[in-house]
Amino acid sequence: MSKIFINNKEYEFKQGETILEVAWRNNIFIPVFCYHPKMPYVAACRICNVEVKINNVTRIMPACATVCSDNMEVITNSPVVKNDIQKGVLELLLLNHPLDCPTCDAGGECDLQELTLRFGSDRSRYEFPKREFEKKNVSPFLDLYPNRCIECDRCSRFFWLIGGGTEWGTYNRGWYEVFGVWEKEIIENEFSGNMWEICPLGAINDGSYKFKARPWEIESIESIAPDDSIGSNIYVEVRRKKPLSRGPFEIGGRRKDLFKVYRITSRDNPSVNDFWLSDRERYSYSWVNAENRIAYPTIKENGNYRKVNWEYILDAIYEDIKNLKGEEIALISGARSSNESAFISKILFKEFLFTENISFLNYDIDPIKEVFGYSIGNAKITDIDTAQNIIIFGDIKNSFPILGIRIIKAKRNNANVYVFNFYKERYISENWARGVLFHPNEIEFYAYKLAKLLKDGEKFEDIELKQGKTIIILPDNLPYSVIRNVLIGSVYRENCKVLILRTRPNAQGFIDVGLNNISIYDIIQKANEGKIKALFIWHTDLILEFPSRNEIESALRKIPIIIYISPFADYSVKYAKYILPETTIFEEDGSRTNCEGRVQIHKQALWNYEDSMPAWWIFKSLIKRFGINLNINSVDDIRNLMKKEMFEYKSVSFDKKPNYRNYPPFIPSIRKLIKFYEYDLANYILSYKKVDLIEPSLRPIENVLTISNHIYKSSYYACRSEIFYDYIRPFIRTIEANSKTIKQISSEKTIKIGEEIFEVKINEGIVDNVLIYRPLFFDSKINYYLNREGLLKL
Repeated sequence: MSKIFINNKEYEFKQGETILEVAWRNNIFIPVFCYHPKMPYVAACRICNVEVKINNVTRIMPACATVCSDNMEVITNSPVVKNDIQKGVLELLLLNHPLDCPTCDAGGECDLQELTLRFGSDRSRYEFPKREFEKKNVSPFLDLYPNRCIECDRCSRFFWLIGGGTEWGTYNRGWYEVFGVWEKEIIENEFSGNMWEICPLGAINDGSYKFKARPWEIESIESIAPDDSIGSNIYVEVRRKKPLSRGPFEIGGRRKDLFKVYRITSRDNPSVNDFWLSDRERYSYSWVNAENRIAYPTIKENGNYRKVNWEYILDAIYEDIKNLKGEEIALISGARSSNESAFISKILFKEFLFTENISFLNYDIDPIKEVFGYSIGNAKITDIDTAQNIIIFGDIKNSFPILGIRIIKAKRNNANVYVFNFYKERYISENWARGVLFHPNEIEFYAYKLAKLLKDGEKFEDIELKQGKTIIILPDNLPYSVIRNVLIGSVYRENCKVLILRTRPNAQGFIDVGLNNISIYDIIQKANEGKIKALFIWHTDLILEFPSRNEIESALRKIPIIIYISPFADYSVKYAKYILPETTIFEEDGSRTNCEGRVQIHKQALWNYEDSMPAWWIFKSLIKRFGINLNINSVDDIRNLMKKEMFEYKSVSFDKKPNYRNYPPFIPSIRKLIKFYEYDLANYILSYKKVDLIEPSLRPIENVLTISNHIYKSSYYACRSEIFYDYIRPFIRTIEANSKTIKQISSEKTIKIGEEIFEVKINEGIVDNVLIYRPLFFDSKINYYLNREGLLKL
């Protein structure tokens, strides 16, 4: 291996490594400002300059951008480096920097503070006026303080190269040069929150965290973003264990801050979200204290609600259900709870209540299991990075936003990216992907033609697939024949894999523990026929989330016993006889399995909200009333059972320790990357079936209203967070269509659907004859008029 000499000591290096990488790996901590390990280097700040001797000639060169060569000699601690370079660069950076550390939110986690203390001078020689710029609110999430900026270019590199945005950059020159948004623009990019976390000082601040706390007052608890099935790794920052608190007190002396999330920050997991988060994952945490949180167990008696204790309500539920037959009991879940809760629910519903009426994904027959032998895809999230061809169904930005960073990375590596959809979503409209657009009634035909291309090489829509890895990204809520045909096509094509995106956050975990699944509408139909006597609604809301509302409400009125288990009292709660408060992901220990089968751990960050309890405790307590004590007192007890009974999880470690990198611990923005996580994949055995394709049924092209996700409005959690209201408001009671379709439907600026009137929003990216409404359905009753597929023929 090649060798380099740093401070007269010999070190080995790998081909392509820079001086900085070799130095850091060997505990020689050269300071940096502009360099960030997750981004390309630019050598803008020059504080990492070192003396480099090549062929007996000594030069001053940036360590972050200088690639090592054999027998290179490097000096990092000479008087020239320490006095002329490091002190000199810091003095220049501080010339225009304001002395507002006491009021700056970056205080205590500021690279400039730390490096000035270690490497800078103790006095300033600058006696002239400093630059002054106005503070700007560049989005609901970010505050920009141009006075503090040292022009390291981290924010622009992230925004353009990783986030794929264009509205942020450098403008003006010299004395007037600043970073920010172009004049009068607000950031629309869904990854903008990452910029404050990589900013080495307080030039970009987290607006939601402003003036709330100092970093030494809070602690970071490992958790998982609950919004989707990617399972981005996060830190939940709270004051949970701090002995002293500045937080306000409620009556009785209880601390409010024990129940409050102060902010969400990135947790590095290279296999999942890397170091990045979408704004939905980063800022939606205020739902923890939503106004409609359920605080206490409640019983409805004679039309009135009464708070009771847990023993009373569990005894009452047991008395109501103990004599029911299995076919008279049903469970509808949002699959938003932990694996441990899912495992105990399986014991209750399958081994004690003997019911098969369980629904958490809306299909009867699982096409994934039919073709792959088990209900999971065969691709990993990281496969996207190195794919030569990427085929996507649906709108990634609005449903699974964090995947967009990997799609942009793949496109920059010259991958062919195709998006199948009925409108131009972000990646089509910004030319990161080529659109294959179709009417919703044509989706089965287009999936069939894609499968023929994969299977037999039949040309279709000018799609060109390169030799090499092909990744298909496929949500699990598409029609049965669509999923089945695409999977069959992938089996026939060499080096082709499918990433199944679960539309329920922990649906993969629910499948793994052994919960069967039927369609929610099968249960609703049975209820309307009077066959369901007791229905458990668990961490979901049927009226808020599902179409065909009239059918659902009719069924809820006919079920005599409804047990509503959730953190939130949403629309269906009015039909419930028993209301049980469940803790959220931030209030309990547990694990969740993401869409690729990675079993990830989250820890309790907050105290239980009022009298809420984890779902596993609720189900365990009901089992105990059937005369069986499972001897379960914690999630560790459940995990031991899971490892014994679940083949897929036998080799999974539930106490996985983080890995560590040798990065400088005194640079706050780099210190976050020292610790990183790699969780275990469950062990799935797949057996592929090369079976015949299903011929598509051709449906007429007609005017239809359909539903499609919005990144914030359609999120079960984010829609409750006030910080997103500016982005949600334009889609409240609004229907989108292109101008041609609008002229066919209405001559006004509004459209009437049933008894409700909706505003019209022109979106020329939508195909003809299609109108789009963005759920969830908290702003209207339009789901009364949609069929089970979420369609309405106009």
